[in-house]
Amino acid sequence: MIKYDLEYVDKLRIHELRDFARKLGVSSPTTLKKDELISKVTQIILSNENMEIVNGAGSVGNDNEMDFVKILTSNSLDIIDEILATRIDSAKLSKANVSCPADDVNNTEESSSGAGYKIAQSYAEYEDSNSFFVQGYLDIHQEGYGIIRYNGFVPSENDSCVPTSIMRKYSLRKGQFVSGKAKIVIEGKPKVVYDIAEIEHTSVKKYIHTINYEDVANNGVGVSYNFNKYNLDIKKGERHYISNISLKDALAMGLELVEENITRVKFVNIKAKPEDNQPSIDKLSVVHVPFNKTATEALSTIELVIDRLKREFEAGKENILIIYNFSELIRLVNAACEGSIEFAKINLQAINKINNMLYVSKDTGKESCISVICMDRNGAPKDIKTVLELELLPVFSKSHNTVKTK
Repeated sequence: MIKYDLEYVDKLRIHELRDFARKLGVSSPTTLKKDELISKVTQIILSNENMEIVNGAGSVGNDNEMDFVKILTSNSLDIIDEILATRIDSAKLSKANVSCPADDVNNTEESSSGAGYKIAQSYAEYEDSNSFFVQGYLDIHQEGYGIIRYNGFVPSENDSCVPTSIMRKYSLRKGQFVSGKAKIVIEGKPKVVYDIAEIEHTSVKKYIHTINYEDVANNGVGVSYNFNKYNLDIKKGERHYISNISLKDALAMGLELVEENITRVKFVNIKAKPEDNQPSIDKLSVVHVPFNKTATEALSTIELVIDRLKREFEAGKENILIIYNFSELIRLVNAACEGSIEFAKINLQAINKINNMLYVSKDTGKESCISVICMDRNGAPKDIKTVLELELLPVFSKSHNTVKTK
């Protein structure tokens, strides 16, 4: 049951009220006055057994009673699920904003505003003029709905929401590359995905998930990577820490790993400066996390990259994760966990999060493999040094104060 507070509906601005009315199926809402719109909206809600009007304080404090203004916030995606995934009077929903279930496209019904139209015709019109093709890596919010990242791995205003019903229908997993169709349910809000076409560039009808990263045993460490320029011995499945290395040299090392070995490299530049705009090259994927991103956004980015590594591992691919500005990552994780950018005390939750990132390394002795290299431009800052040396360096296979060339 979706409940709307009449007091909130009455307080909507005219353009918000028109959007709301259009969503519910009111014909030509721009030609109606505010009191006429409120009357139409109220009639539709009262005539729909799945909707209910409540008055004023009746909705305060109840998470299940939400007003229109709150739609598409993290706590109200259930409303979007209702609109997109169920068959609640499909004809009453605006043909411009809500698609109809595929098996209902041949039905003909009357809308509550008295304007009849063919569902099949509206569906075709929607496909032509109101549908958006979206694709990208799939992130998952803690409340269960999905987010298709528009800008690689980094959160942006152009991301699209995936309702929980769609997540369940296709058994979608974090880190997968997905493509599908989306629409604008509310102007100024993120697009909402209503159908998934491909998972990992494969039709959803043919896509088969076979193994889980978590179920594959770690074979220890494998053979050494080939280096033509750098005097390093890094084996597959290991974790290495390198300090006093410039961004230019770090990127050059990533490129050499790609060129001299059959591997992919995910290079994550934490707290990237505006001038850090080095592009991805072939199998070297460069992810710049801007310095002005919040701790939560930065952490979300690195976690999505790690989940992508797991999905590629499951597909039999080899990867090396390079985290540049590792000390800044420690600060960001601590800020996300404790609200402070400095380690006044050791936050065990933050330490565990970082360790989990490092322990993504795994070698199977076959094609699937993940190795981790963390780097710092200089030595660790004073407030990070103790935590790094006592809690994190022991996790690495080896640490290097600098990198020598051959």
